[in-house]
Amino acid sequence: MKFLSGGVHGRTRFAQLAGFVLFVLPGLTFAQSLPVMQDAWVSSGAPASNFGGTVSMNVVGGASTGNALVQFDLSAVPSGTLSKATLVVFVNKVTAAGTINVSTANGAWTETGVNYGNSPTVLAAIASGVSVSSAGTYLTFDATTAVQGWLASPGTNNGFIITPLSAGVNISLDTKESSTTSHPAELLITMSNSGTPGVTGPTGATGATGAAGSASATGATGATGATGVTGATGVTGATGAAGSASATGATGATGAPGATGATGATGAGTTGATGATGNNGTAGATGATGATGATGAGTTGATGATGSTGATGATGATGVGLTGPTGPTGSGGSVAAGSVAQMFSAQLPVVSAASYGTSILGGGAGVSPVTQIALETPVAAACTLQKLYVKVTGGVATNFVITLSKNGSATGVTCSGSTTATANSVASCTDITHTVPVVAGDSVGYLVTNSAATNQIIPHAAIYCQ
Repeated sequence: MKFLSGGVHGRTRFAQLAGFVLFVLPGLTFAQSLPVMQDAWVSSGAPASNFGGTVSMNVVGGASTGNALVQFDLSAVPSGTLSKATLVVFVNKVTAAGTINVSTANGAWTETGVNYGNSPTVLAAIASGVSVSSAGTYLTFDATTAVQGWLASPGTNNGFIITPLSAGVNISLDTKESSTTSHPAELLITMSNSGTPGVTGPTGATGATGAAGSASATGATGATGATGVTGATGVTGATGAAGSASATGATGATGAPGATGATGATGAGTTGATGATGNNGTAGATGATGATGATGAGTTGATGATGSTGATGATGATGVGLTGPTGPTGSGGSVAAGSVAQMFSAQLPVVSAASYGTSILGGGAGVSPVTQIALETPVAAACTLQKLYVKVTGGVATNFVITLSKNGSATGVTCSGSTTATANSVASCTDITHTVPVVAGDSVGYLVTNSAATNQIIPHAAIYCQ
């Protein structure tokens, strides 16, 4: 355990301030510890909600702001001069380290009526930019000026307000309702009287020594709650049938033939000379026909250009395979805080007189009914508890009742049933009608009653927080 404030204060000094009245002569000086009169916290995430009865106060930065409020009754402070006042708070949890401010509150408030919408705001700073990084530590702040003002004008005592400075800070401080670490806020004051001390009176006779008190027995350590059963993995859906192959697209049309090349030039062979004209008279013989001229050797025309490629055939339709069925949802596993639904589940301890003797239940073996509360689980965020599901494994003939608990007390969410003497018989019950609202910082568990005090049952329970 550490004490933090600009420096670290030892346990010895804190014990002297909190547990003793110190006298220093001359000029009478004494220290006194004042318990907190009222404490609460408010949240911008739930502006109409009151958190005056929770076991811790949350100081949170960011989009959903949380501020803590504490106030002390100064009417019992004796007359004299206040020389020192120290505010002490205990950090029981650090979700995210960061810095905080401590100030006086600027208006009246009540523990059972304050919420974010009507909460007082900051008036005057006591400490600014205080770094908090470790749980299980005390924070101390010099509040001398503020308390001197309240003693001079009691109507201005509206207590202190603790606010976040850094956006990511998230810490929890003990309240007077805490029964776990039990370190509520305290105000340590040191008073002095500057008058001239009177003559020291004679020493009184020593009183008789009182009888030594008997040492109280150390309470037994509570059993650790059993881990919830992991839900079975859902069956994998069957693979859908393969789609049919699409048909091949039709072949594109053949391109048009290229143009015919130009005709080669006609050969230019020379015509043979005409034979001489014969003398008149007897017709001479017809001259021989001249030889035919050589055939022209014109060049063959160039090949025409290739025609354009035909359009691609349309794509065949996609095959449609059937989707396999979805596997069943696994049972029992917990859902992490911050999801849409948080489920609190537990395999509760085996319930029997033999398991829970007189040191826990206060009754001897064979006494019925046997009742046991399961280890409670803290709630991470505000929600509504609903839909209780219970399965009980018996093997013995017995009646059982499972009831949801909140902060150690029974709620209206409950169900009951019976098991038979058949080996490994299973019974179940549900309550889907009743609901219980909870806020961050509350704890949730189960109360189990077994009418057969000498026989064992093994209960499993789960409830959703939505």
